[in-house]
Amino acid sequence: MSWPHTGIACLRRPRLGKKIFHILLLLAISREMAAMTWLIWDISRWNPDRKVQSAPLPESDWTDPLVTRITPGMDWLERLFGEPAIKKDVALGMDRGQLDALPTSPISLLLIGVLYHDNPARSLAAFLDPFGQERVRKIGALLPEGSRLVAILRDRVILLRNGIREQLRLPDEGQREILARFRARVEQQREVSRVWQTFAEKPEEVLRMVRLNPAEQNGKLIGVRLDHGQDQGFLGRFGLQSGDIVTWLNGEKLDSYEKGMQSLRKLNTAQTMRFKVLRGQETLEFTYNRSSGDEKLDGAAMGWKGGQQEKP
Repeated sequence: MSWPHTGIACLRRPRLGKKIFHILLLLAISREMAAMTWLIWDISRWNPDRKVQSAPLPESDWTDPLVTRITPGMDWLERLFGEPAIKKDVALGMDRGQLDALPTSPISLLLIGVLYHDNPARSLAAFLDPFGQERVRKIGALLPEGSRLVAILRDRVILLRNGIREQLRLPDEGQREILARFRARVEQQREVSRVWQTFAEKPEEVLRMVRLNPAEQNGKLIGVRLDHGQDQGFLGRFGLQSGDIVTWLNGEKLDSYEKGMQSLRKLNTAQTMRFKVLRGQETLEFTYNRSSGDEKLDGAAMGWKGGQQEKP
């Protein structure tokens, strides 16, 4: 008598499971519908013309961490040529006295103009290189001799070179001697470029202007002795004297004829000429850069990073 009843119970259990499954499915769908309802309500409230106010993003710090400016703005003319009288330009770790005490950078650049802006990222500095070309750079730019421009103030710039902070100031009326020396350096570099190009094309012409003779000490070759050739003023234009002995050229000691010939041949493709001179008991070091063959004094010869002049 119990068999039919047991069979009916077994048949009802799957139906109960289906009902539970349908209920769970309905709850899941209802939850998703509720979420979509809130989304539609949020979209209906959105107004594309309404300006959303948010906290302004902080500007990138383009300056050296120890050099920050707090000066008010100036008109464009003062910004361009600098302002000799600075009341307070630097804070956060460096006062005026510490700034003035920074060493003057020895790199071969002359600061000729400053376009000062309250936003350091928009400040510009104009330099004159030994080729007579003007270069405009922003904070963070790489400069010759491994230096970096880290701050632009109204009358000077701050550089970081070999981990040391240095400064370059705008020249004033009392610094005309500096300008004169710099112009002489420009003319000297142009002469170097001309002679270098002549040496690459017609070395015999250069060897007529200056005489090169082997220099020996205790029977051993120590370098090349320089003497006047047909052009008596040739050596003087490069800071050299008759009797100077070139002992080292672009990383090579000139203690053998083979090394001497190799070093001279390498000058045809080199962009920089560094050599050491023995003058009496003193050793002097000279560095000259090469320009392109068409006498266009390009920035690559100066070691500039970035190529073309930057625009404001």
